Amino acid sequence: MSFVLAQRGYFKEESFVNYLKYLLYWQRPEYARALKYPQCLHLLEALQSTDFREALATANNAKFIEDQQILQWQYYLRKRQRLHENPLAAEEVDGKEDKEENKGERSKINQE
Repeated sequence: MSFVLAQRGYFKEESFVNYLKYLLYWQRPEYARALKYPQCLHLLEALQSTDFREALATANNAKFIEDQQILQWQYYLRKRQRLHENPLAAEEVDGKEDKEENKGERSKINQE
């Protein structure tokens, strides 16, 4: 979506940039609580930067951001569902993933 906005020149319009600034009220806890995907606040924050908005006009950059968002949402929804189904099991899985990640990091260091 941001690629389309960038391609159509919205990010160069002062009124649209002001609208992006206005949307920052969603960062306040009473509003952020209502967001299904609170990660969007990071993108909104990044959109405050002129350089970031210009970079989104490049298809490769926009595609990369979109791919990363989709991966994050998929992981976030799975983890959130696990937390709702069984909070203790979700913590155990997270602990196991952390241990495996640290083990992989240690083996990389040992190989060097």
